Amino acid sequence: WNQVAFLFPEKLVKLFITHKGIVRLQLNAPNLSVTRFEDDQNKTVQKEALPLSKIKASKDKPLTILDQFDPHETQIEICLPQTHVLITELSFPLAVEENLTEVIQFEIDRYTPFTLEQVYFSHRIIDKQEEQIVVELTLTPRKKLHELLNLFKNWQVIPDRIYAVPKNHDYSRLPNNS
Repeated sequence: WNQVAFLFPEKLVKLFITHKGIVRLQLNAPNLSVTRFEDDQNKTVQKEALPLSKIKASKDKPLTILDQFDPHETQIEICLPQTHVLITELSFPLAVEENLTEVIQFEIDRYTPFTLEQVYFSHRIIDKQEEQIVVELTLTPRKKLHELLNLFKNWQVIPDRIYAVPKNHDYSRLPNNS
């Protein structure tokens, strides 16, 4: 389900997946912050900071909060730092709204310093007018995200969501433009 959940609205996904908590993994150089929340995300249950140098040098899962959760009952979030993302606003004619993802894929190298093959992206419409839509585009280099995901994969930790800081909306679709 987690592999296709990005295709559905978040409200629908929540109907099918029930979690007893959230574990957020956030890069805050030189540490990886691991925070466990209760369901509502307002109450921090546990927090731990792990030195990145120690984590990268070890192939074993560090003895942390990560050992204390059931992956089937806990939602895992990766929070990308601002240094790993580019957020920009683009304007398009209203007529492209129906095919917005395809248009962005085609135009991404024109509006950013990257090619489509170099990044994962997510977008959302932030303003709509009579003739035009304004889109917030968020990109992260594939290489940086793959390094991070491979680290977590070695620990058998597979994220349910990936988003950028500041968390102004969910970027759970970030790694899905292949």
